[in-house]
Amino acid sequence: MQEGCKRKYFAAIDIGSNAVRMALAHLEGSSLQVIHSWRKFLRLGDDVFHSGKITEASLNILQSTLESFVVSVKDYPEPDFSVIATSAMRDAENRQHVVSHIQKNLGLQIKTISGKEEADYLLKAIQNCLSWGDDLVILADLGGGSLEISIMEGRRIVWQKSLDCGVLRFSKLDAGSQQKYLESWKKELEQAFAQHAAHDSNLILTGGNAKVLSQLIQRQENRGPVNKMMHIPWQKFLQAKASIETYQPQHYVKKGWLRPDQGEVLILSLLIFEQLGKLSQCRQLILPRIGLKESILLQRAQTLFPEKCLQLQI
Repeated sequence: MQEGCKRKYFAAIDIGSNAVRMALAHLEGSSLQVIHSWRKFLRLGDDVFHSGKITEASLNILQSTLESFVVSVKDYPEPDFSVIATSAMRDAENRQHVVSHIQKNLGLQIKTISGKEEADYLLKAIQNCLSWGDDLVILADLGGGSLEISIMEGRRIVWQKSLDCGVLRFSKLDAGSQQKYLESWKKELEQAFAQHAAHDSNLILTGGNAKVLSQLIQRQENRGPVNKMMHIPWQKFLQAKASIETYQPQHYVKKGWLRPDQGEVLILSLLIFEQLGKLSQCRQLILPRIGLKESILLQRAQTLFPEKCLQLQI
């Protein structure tokens, strides 16, 4: 950062299993303010969870998407780019080919992160925006390819796990396989929660599916503009879930409340949220509307300016 320059721009791209997302933020003083965001529906998980590879057709769309994102921020002075890929890219047999192709053609370096790294990114952003004292809190990030769980006592992680239980991956299984898979991770989480988590827990939900839940609840209640942070008592969530499931997902797509891709995994995501709440004996859900792209922005800015105590503003 040049001497006398007061504002620095950061762009973070999240290449997920279901979509590719970008957020732009500026750093001024100690405030990291997210000012724009973009999203492109591109289900790399459809390729990877079916055949194990990203097809050339999907690679071409990914390249054009990333190129359009770069163009979108061309009027901002030298934004610092971070590009992170998660579950679908982790599992892709031709991952190195995809990464090399993008670097050669666009000059962007894609960093493929592990499930644990993904959970760590999110946890740091949540801790930056929320405070829960010494209480035990469970953070669950549900994406297209994976489910990241962290149990915290204050700011200390007491248990953490990445499960291959994302809604897109899950939707590719038949009903019998879904049930077996559900039972396997339920057993593991039961043991973890019994050992580490107290009754009446706070469950923080992040990821695109959690944002959809937040939007639907607020639309049902005619709250107007979507809040950046929601606190929902567990019983209210159960009532909202029952109300949402009164109609088929296509009903909400026709009303313009959901995109078609969101509608396809709505019921599965609600099922997983309900199971998490029951297993953790949840008292309250917290929906902060923070995702991986915002977490990437924070970590990159903090890395470049370690002397600053940054505050993420969504």
